[in-house]
Amino acid sequence: MTRRWAILQTPGQILSAGPGTWTGAGNLIAEYGGQWTNSGAFTVLNDAMVINDTGEAPQPVIVNNGKFIKSAGTNTAFSPANGGVAFNNNGTAGSLSGVLSLGGGGAGNNGSFTNGPGSETDLAAGAFSISGSSTVSGAGATRVLGPPSATSVTFGGTITMAGGTFEAGGGTLLGAGVIAGTGTFNWSGGTICAALNLAPTVSFNLSGGSNKTLGYAPTPGQILSAGSGTWTGAGNLIAEYGSQWTNGGAFTVLNDALVINDTGEAPHRLS
Repeated sequence: MTRRWAILQTPGQILSAGPGTWTGAGNLIAEYGGQWTNSGAFTVLNDAMVINDTGEAPQPVIVNNGKFIKSAGTNTAFSPANGGVAFNNNGTAGSLSGVLSLGGGGAGNNGSFTNGPGSETDLAAGAFSISGSSTVSGAGATRVLGPPSATSVTFGGTITMAGGTFEAGGGTLLGAGVIAGTGTFNWSGGTICAALNLAPTVSFNLSGGSNKTLGYAPTPGQILSAGSGTWTGAGNLIAEYGSQWTNGGAFTVLNDALVINDTGEAPHRLS
């Protein structure tokens, strides 16, 4: 797409099954009820934006059942303005160059995220869900960002790490999920209210200067880590009532941060 403006208007519905590219500086503006379903191999070669122009319901959405890969440029952003444009990833999405920033939430079933070295896919705003059997691969990272009140990711299945990195850098993690395979789960910020079971072959690291909260609402955070891990940076670990982290691996503390009971209510436990 190289036009100055590309607009999806109600009841605009696009179903693309072949290969495609996005070039040029023109943004994609999606209005309420608009939907683009990609079942082919679509390559993003620019730094344009995806914008929700109206903020009305139903939220516009891009459904990816094929491949949606950023392979040039530094930042392609789904703006969070007006609630953003949802990105439902049931196929393979990610970045091989810079950042693919998703700012409208989205539901994914059996989807995969793949990112090249130094590149990342950011779940930056909105309500996301990851269900079924998903994969995180590549030398880059899939990151959750934003304030806990603005970004949430609900787990409902198994994420298999294929050498990739999943980072909880903000937002709130919810639901229940198994983190399998071989890779890294980094916790650098935000709140975990999910039940997460990390395999022995998945490293669990706490890092950075931001506090991390093992929260209680809507359900207490429960972490079971069986692999190696480290704690670096100045950020404290805040544990709220009912939460629990069970370490079954070799965890090394390399900082002088604090572990804080934020509520004073029972129960709470680190073991």
